[in-house]
Amino acid sequence: MKSNHRLDILGMALEHIYQKLIKKLANNLLKRFRNAQMVEKDSLEKLATFEQQYQITLQLIEEIIQKQKEHEYTIKNNLKSEDAYFEVLMELNTIINNISKTNDNKKLETLEKKRLNALKKIESLESKLNILESHRWNPMDSKYSNYLINYCINQLNMIINKLRNERNEYFFKTAYLYDKNHKGTKISTKIKISSANSISKINQLISRYNDIRNILPLQQQASYPLALINEVLNNQSTFWISLDVNINVDIQIPQIVIYNAIQKFHNLHRSKEEQNILKTEITRLVDFWAKQNEKIENVIAELEKKNAIYYYLKIELQKTNTNLKKSQYMYNKIFEDSNLTNQIIENEDIEEFENNIEGEFDFEDIEEEYFENDNEEDIEKDVEEDFVEESDSDENIEEGFNEYFINN
Repeated sequence: MKSNHRLDILGMALEHIYQKLIKKLANNLLKRFRNAQMVEKDSLEKLATFEQQYQITLQLIEEIIQKQKEHEYTIKNNLKSEDAYFEVLMELNTIINNISKTNDNKKLETLEKKRLNALKKIESLESKLNILESHRWNPMDSKYSNYLINYCINQLNMIINKLRNERNEYFFKTAYLYDKNHKGTKISTKIKISSANSISKINQLISRYNDIRNILPLQQQASYPLALINEVLNNQSTFWISLDVNINVDIQIPQIVIYNAIQKFHNLHRSKEEQNILKTEITRLVDFWAKQNEKIENVIAELEKKNAIYYYLKIELQKTNTNLKKSQYMYNKIFEDSNLTNQIIENEDIEEFENNIEGEFDFEDIEEEYFENDNEEDIEKDVEEDFVEESDSDENIEEGFNEYFINN
């Protein structure tokens, strides 16, 4: 096979895939809309269950989310001067410990830069707090135990959240890797590398978690169990159960319930946003096909002779009209719960339209002329595939479209 021939075949294949994707645009928008509706329904049901069992209302969830944002902002950007000073001292202490354990020259250079930056921050805060360098705090001194406990608890809570996110990410990657429908060695290799990176991050977080946990007094350590890789990766392990059953002091509700309620709350809002976006997209799609249909009709009207371009445009006109009708049908399915003013069905007779086109020229002759490699069976198979749904869940959509296509 010559290179030019190969490029021609690739170009035809890409064009074929492109046309298939265009024909399925409206149907895919309806699928996404129905998925968003399912997520909304599931979220509402779960939130209603939480409200019934734990009296967690939407207003309470919003208040919890706002408090979490304020708490995170305070920790990151607006700590009290003394707390911020203590945190930088702990950071310097950690860097010095890492320097003593490292033999790699590159890592030593990086750690040395971090140490110098930490010292600059400490000197700046000491000048604000009027603390002499000779009286610099020792973070491990017992008289600073309250600062130490607050620091450790904040750090442990942040690490736990990161561990939960990394664990979920690892589960998602491994589930996709061992999916029966998954094919391709290159993709599987990428997923394996990504999973290995997730494991590496989890190990680093576990190491930091255990180091900070060991600093806490024994009474405080009881609230934070020892982290092991097997325990962290198992969402039903005693590690996660002991953390999830902890009661939130402010509202007296288990942490796992609060976490799940917040997740469902976000899912509810994201699903509503998705539905609004899809309504806009299907409206734009209908408008696009209507304009395309009008443009082709105007060009056909200007052509004096029925040459090859004329017949090619007639074929494109029929395709565009079909896509327009399908988009209109999906539009009405998406807006079926809206007011009747949103309905935009046009009462055109598709069968009459097709008969008028067929009366002017023979589709089979034109397709034989322009697509010599396609035989009759292939063309019929392609036409059938355009209107046959890939899954059982979408059969009702296709049947409804066919009925609409005939009756309107």
